[in-house]
Amino acid sequence: MKRAVRALLATAALGAAFLLPRPAAAETPEMVTDRPDQTESSSIVPIDRIQIEVGWTLSHDEIGGVENEAREAPGVLVRAGFSDRMEMRLGYDGYIAEEVDDGSSSAEESGSGDGSVGLKIFLREEEGRIPETAVILSLSLPIGAEEFSSHGVDPTVLLCQSLTLGGPFSLGWNLGGTLPSREDADGDRETDSYLKYSVALGAGLGDRVGLFAEFFGEAPVDATTGALNSVDGGITFLLRHNVQIDCAGGAALSEDGADWFAGAGLSLRFPD
Repeated sequence: MKRAVRALLATAALGAAFLLPRPAAAETPEMVTDRPDQTESSSIVPIDRIQIEVGWTLSHDEIGGVENEAREAPGVLVRAGFSDRMEMRLGYDGYIAEEVDDGSSSAEESGSGDGSVGLKIFLREEEGRIPETAVILSLSLPIGAEEFSSHGVDPTVLLCQSLTLGGPFSLGWNLGGTLPSREDADGDRETDSYLKYSVALGAGLGDRVGLFAEFFGEAPVDATTGALNSVDGGITFLLRHNVQIDCAGGAALSEDGADWFAGAGLSLRFPD
């Protein structure tokens, strides 16, 4: 399966080199963000525009009387449109603080998270029942603190699709794979293989407000552990045509996931 994921990465990159020019838009499209849900949009940032998406996240989990609380801020994604079919993506997980409390004592670790670099490549417009489609190719950058870094350059490929439904509703979904690295008990480097998936139902309330409900997760390809699945929902509010605020919250459906998580964010697109 690892070979299949690597082959998919190579195939997507090769196909991108032969894309035909995208038809010119009559006007600048509305701002579409890749937050606060986990499902990445199938839209790209318009050429010569930069979009900055910043967020804060709090999560809480309790297993066997031991509580774990984690805070991450500011998670940042910078998206820059440099062709009519492609955007550059730079990400940063933010500063992470984790506190573990077993009832008698507590301990806290904090430090910088990893970064990422990637491309989103637009493949086709929506046409009838054929969804709008894009693909994201990315690599993690091991710039984080010892406790919060994978210490490897880990690839991810994600197929992003969406369809408009009747009325104010739309549906978006992602499917892909990732190869995160880690250090095992003996101190050796190991690479895991995970299938990533998500589906989000969105609804627009007028020109400024958007709602979503989502299911997302990842499953190990080797099946030595179970899948980690979660649900969430949230709201976005467009303050201006290029300024959006959002908030969201959810919970894991799997025992290994967070009991609950919540977050908020701000997205800006330049120039105005």
